Amino acid sequence: VDGDTSMAMFQLRDDRRPTNQGGEGAPLLSSNDKGDDQSSSLSAADDYKIDLIRLAQKEVSKGRNLSIFASIWSAPLWMKTCESPPNSHHGNACKSPSITKGALSANSTIRAAYALYLRKFIDAYTEAEIPIWGVTTQNEPSGNPMGNGWESMYFTPSDMADFIDSHLGPELKGKYPEIKIMNGDDQLPHIMAHAELASKSRYIDGVAYHWYASLAAELEDTKPLFSSVGGGIEVREASQRYQLDNQGGRGFLLATEACNGYLPTLLPGESHVMPGSWKRGYRYARDILHQINNNASGWSDWNLALDSQGGPNHAKNFVDSPIIVDAPEQGAFFKQPMFYAIGHFAAFVPEGSVRLSINGLVDSKVGEDSIEATAFLTPEGHVVVVAINDRLHVTKRLRECSIVVRSRGREVRLSMKENEIKTIIFK
Repeated sequence: VDGDTSMAMFQLRDDRRPTNQGGEGAPLLSSNDKGDDQSSSLSAADDYKIDLIRLAQKEVSKGRNLSIFASIWSAPLWMKTCESPPNSHHGNACKSPSITKGALSANSTIRAAYALYLRKFIDAYTEAEIPIWGVTTQNEPSGNPMGNGWESMYFTPSDMADFIDSHLGPELKGKYPEIKIMNGDDQLPHIMAHAELASKSRYIDGVAYHWYASLAAELEDTKPLFSSVGGGIEVREASQRYQLDNQGGRGFLLATEACNGYLPTLLPGESHVMPGSWKRGYRYARDILHQINNNASGWSDWNLALDSQGGPNHAKNFVDSPIIVDAPEQGAFFKQPMFYAIGHFAAFVPEGSVRLSINGLVDSKVGEDSIEATAFLTPEGHVVVVAINDRLHVTKRLRECSIVVRSRGREVRLSMKENEIKTIIFK
C-alpha cells in the first residue's frame, strides 16, 4: 500500500485580474490596489464560480467529499518587481511589472501584505461556506517564457519556499491549520528541486506539478530531456527520496493541471479541439494511471468545459476539454472520451483510497501484452482495478487479449479488446 490517491477535486484556477491591471477580465473578488498592506477587503459575493461550486458540492454530497484547491496567478502590480532574478535568457525579463511579467517584491512588508491578501481570499470563500482544502503558491512559477497573455509571477524554487516559510505558511496556517500549502505547480523537470525544499519545510504539505512536459502523455516514465520535456519518472523518485507518499503525516505529490490540444503544431494531425478523439481519451487515462503508479496522490484537469473553439479566454490559448459546449444559447453540450477516461478512475476511486501493488508490474505495464494497470483499496474495503489495452504509437498491431485479475482469493477472467479501458471492482 503506497498512499492516499484520487481525491475528488474542484480546481479553482481563476484568471481574473486585480482592478489596477486593466485589460480584459473582472476583478479578483475585489482587489488590494491601493499600495498599502491593510486595504484588502475581499468578498465572494460577485464571483461567478460560487454557483458552479455549490452545484458541484450537491452532486458529490452522497458519501463523497469535494476537495477544492486554489491556484494563484499574480499579485497586484504594486507588490511586483523587475529587480528579482527573472532570468532574462528565459523570456522573463521586464522593465516594469505587468500582468504577465515580474516577480514578487523581496520587501518583507510587501510579502507579509501579500500573504494577508491571500488569507483574505480564503476568508471570503469560507464565509461563503466553501472551505478551501489547499492552495498552490503560484501557477507555473518559472514565469512566462513563451510571452503569452496569461497572468504570471516569477519565483525560483528556493524563493518560493522562503516566501511560504516566512510569510504564507504562518499567515494561512495560523487561522486554517488544516489547509494544504503546495509549492511547485510547474512542469515535471522542476519536481526534484521543489520536493527537496518541501521535505525541509515546516509549512509545505505537498508538491504540485503539471503534465505538459510529458507532451500529452507521450513521455511518461522518462528522465527530463534537455531540461524541458519528459521527467515523469521523477515523480516516483521524488516520492521515494523525500518520502512524499502521503502516509503518516508526510507530504504528497499532486498532478494539478492537464489538458489536450495545447500542442497542435507539434503533434501530427492535432488541432485545439478534436470532437470524439479516442486518442485524447487514452492520453488522459494513460497519464492518470502512470502518475498514480508513480505515487501521485491525485490528478486534476484544467477545464470543466470549453466552447467549440477551445475557449473562451483572454489569452487566446485554445485547448480541448472533456466537455464541449457546442451551442450555449440552447444548452447543447457533448461529453468527450476524455470525460469517460477520467470517470474510469474518479467514479470508482473515492478520496481516502490507497494504491495497491500489482505483481509483475513494471513501469505501469504487466503481462506479455503489456496491459497498463493500477489497483486501489477503497475506504469501503473494495478492490478497484483499472486496466488499459492501448498504445499511442503502435509498432505492432494491438490484439484482443485475455486477462486474469485475482484478489483476496477470487478471480475474474475477461477479455480486453483493442483500444479498451476496463474498471473491475471486487466487493
